[in-house]
Amino acid sequence: MNGTDLSQKAHSCEANCLILAVVSGRRSPSRRPAYVRARRRRRSRRRTRGQQTWGGIALGVVGFLLIGAGARALGWWLLAVLLLVLAGLAAARWLRVWRTRQLKDVAAVDGMSPSEFEQHVADLLVRDGLVAVRVVGGANDRGADVVGRTLRGERVVVQCKRYRSRTVAPREVREFNGCAWSEHHADHAVLVTSGWFSDAAADFGRRNGLRLVDREALAAWMAGRPLIPTRRSSRPTAPESP
Repeated sequence: MNGTDLSQKAHSCEANCLILAVVSGRRSPSRRPAYVRARRRRRSRRRTRGQQTWGGIALGVVGFLLIGAGARALGWWLLAVLLLVLAGLAAARWLRVWRTRQLKDVAAVDGMSPSEFEQHVADLLVRDGLVAVRVVGGANDRGADVVGRTLRGERVVVQCKRYRSRTVAPREVREFNGCAWSEHHADHAVLVTSGWFSDAAADFGRRNGLRLVDREALAAWMAGRPLIPTRRSSRPTAPESP
C-alpha cells in the first residue's frame, strides 16, 4: 500500500467518525477533524481582518467629509482649534486608561488614600468603556463615591471602602443598598473594597442585587477583567429591608 492509499484511508476514517458523531447527536466542534477546525479558524481570521479594514476605510472617508464640511462652515482657523481641543481630550482619556493598565498589582491600593482609591476605581470604569464617570464622594454624597453610565445609558453607582485589616460589615452593605436604588436610581450598584466582606454582608448583598467586589475580585478587575456585564442587570424590584 503506497502513501496515497494510506492518506485516502485516513481521510475516509476521519469522515466516517464525523458521520457517526453527527448521527449519534454529538456535534461538538472538538470532535471535528483537526484540519476542518484549522480551516474554519483561518476563514474566521480572514473575515475579521476584512471587516476591520473596511471599517477603517469607512471611518476615514467619513472623517474626511466631516473635516471638509467643518472647514466650509467654520473656517480653517476655528476648525483647527476644535480639532486641537478634541485631540487634547482624546489624549487625556488615553493617558488615564494607560495609567490604569500599568497599575495591576492589588497591593498598590494599600498605599492609597481614600480619595486616591476612589479615583482609581473611577479610572477602572473609564478603562472598561463607561462614560460620564465622576468622583462624587464627599460630605453630601448620599452613599455614592463614583458614578457613571454604560454606553447603553445604564447608571452605575459605586461606593468605595479602602480597608486594610477589617471586613465590610452587614450594616455598611445595608446602608448602601438603601440609597443606591432609591436615592441614585442605579441600574448597577457596586460596592468595592480593598479588603473583604463578612459572610453576612456578602449574603445580604447577593440577595439584594448588589455587585460586591472584594480584594480578590478587585485584583482580577485591575488585571483587565471587565466588571460591568454587557447585558442589563436585574435590579431587585423590592430590596430587602434591613
